[in-house]
Amino acid sequence: MAGNMPNTERRVVSIGFDCIVRVGKNAAQAQSCQLAFVGSASYSENFQLMDCNVIGYMGPVTIDPQNYSCSITMDGFVPNKRVISAAQYEDGGKKTILDYIPSRQDYMSSDGIYKIPYMDFYNERSKTILASFTGVIFETSGMSLNANEYVRNNVTARALYKNKQ
Repeated sequence: MAGNMPNTERRVVSIGFDCIVRVGKNAAQAQSCQLAFVGSASYSENFQLMDCNVIGYMGPVTIDPQNYSCSITMDGFVPNKRVISAAQYEDGGKKTILDYIPSRQDYMSSDGIYKIPYMDFYNERSKTILASFTGVIFETSGMSLNANEYVRNNVTARALYKNKQ
């Protein structure tokens, strides 16, 4: 009968409240820079492929890679800046996603697109990096206001690389 019982001795999956988003110049620096108030984070990779189809053969005779993209989506709660100063947030972070969003002027005046050198999704309980990214560029930024909910921000970003774990 014990074989049918759920595993209560150890964690077999990564649980969301143990996971955080960290940023920095590299993995070592990201250890001390957690993003505060992240509500959810996800990524997806897209490997664009081209099929070579020929007459008389069912299916492609070859499939070749043509392009790659990695998209990151995050949302978080917007803190009241009057209540919380530059001090550490309750969840351990020191900055929110919004602190990293460049303004339109920043994009126009810089010599290149603003990139966060390194970002990762980290599991604090198991001390493992679930996914890490190099060269994160924010593409969209928005905010949602609803009568019966907290104010939330949402961003999408592109990573130049999703690093192999």
